Amino acid sequence: MNTFQTPAAIALSIDLAVANVTVVASERTDTVVDVQPTDAGKKADVKAAEQIEVGFHAGTVSVLAPKGWRKNLGGKNSVEVTVHVPAGSKLDATIAVGNLIGSGDIAGGEVKTSMGDIRIIGAASGEFQLQTATGDIEVGVQPGSAVQLETNTPNGSVANQLAPAAPGHGTVQVHAQTSTGNIIIRTATAA
Repeated sequence: MNTFQTPAAIALSIDLAVANVTVVASERTDTVVDVQPTDAGKKADVKAAEQIEVGFHAGTVSVLAPKGWRKNLGGKNSVEVTVHVPAGSKLDATIAVGNLIGSGDIAGGEVKTSMGDIRIIGAASGEFQLQTATGDIEVGVQPGSAVQLETNTPNGSVANQLAPAAPGHGTVQVHAQTSTGNIIIRTATAA
């Protein structure tokens, strides 16, 4: 586990091969990154977790697969990554295969996966670029937030389950694209 003192919002940069990622933004003064093998009994998963590079430089926390991972993508190793960041942090993530869940006050960002689901729950403001080739996309916005929405899914459906916007709340911009999958935009419920 890696802990960095981050008294203000940060940028979070993730670039992984096969991984499930959870990002939680809340009122805190540090960033905690936990990388675990998906299956602790599988040598390839353990090795993959050990090789993930985690760092902090100039306001950006990075979680990166080792160089050359794209050449060796065979689905033989997988990791689970959990990151706790200060509220208002920005998320940029690329995952070849795997799911991403972002919750709390994430201030926008870009998430791409070739195969996997993307869930952003609790967005209050910011611009989100969300893209998966095969997988579902779900965005839950804070009650009262206005939403500017652009979606594209040739082989799926779009469900807009938003409650009406209220004055004095932020605006969330969502650009969601999946080739094969559904897109759901809804009002987030209290946890």
